[in-house]
Amino acid sequence: MQPPRPLASTRDVRRRTVLAAVVGTAATLLAGCTGTNAVDQGGGDAGYVTGPKSVHLIPLGKRSAPPTIAGTGLDGAKLTAASYRGKVVLVNFWTQWCPPCRAEAPGIQSAYRRYSGDGLQVLGVDVRDVRQLATAFVRNKDLTYPSIFDPRSRIALSLPAIPITTPSTLVLDRSGRVAVTYARALTGPQIDTIVARVLAEK
Repeated sequence: MQPPRPLASTRDVRRRTVLAAVVGTAATLLAGCTGTNAVDQGGGDAGYVTGPKSVHLIPLGKRSAPPTIAGTGLDGAKLTAASYRGKVVLVNFWTQWCPPCRAEAPGIQSAYRRYSGDGLQVLGVDVRDVRQLATAFVRNKDLTYPSIFDPRSRIALSLPAIPITTPSTLVLDRSGRVAVTYARALTGPQIDTIVARVLAEK
């Protein structure tokens, strides 16, 4: 008969609890980025959680009035989604310290080049960032579409249509209404699919 095993001490239990919390937190941090409680890390790969793996397609008859998306661009110019009415507008919420945002940017730029002649406009919204670092990122990635500088995420916080995560993307139809929301980094094929879908609407 085996002798009874000694009960774990309070210190051992506390140590295991802390270790489990650390491991769980590390796993979460490796998952991606979010803007919910994000604090700028000066260009590093700050670890936060992405939104759910979901795309929300909104039928024509159920779309709400156009949201207000406006602000000052990284270059100081006034930008507003309403000025692109008549075009399909892909609004991408990003920040240069977020690895998934950096990964999806070339695909968005590629789609902008391919579909701009068909009526696509891309408008970035740079959140929780440092202007100089964001501007350098845009230059290094050769991104030619404009971006609003929104360090306090005021635009995203005002929009009930999207979760407050980065990256997130809205696609506005030609009337300025939200047609698609995507709460995760987009791949090239996904961008093509959602853009083509909204461009084809009559």
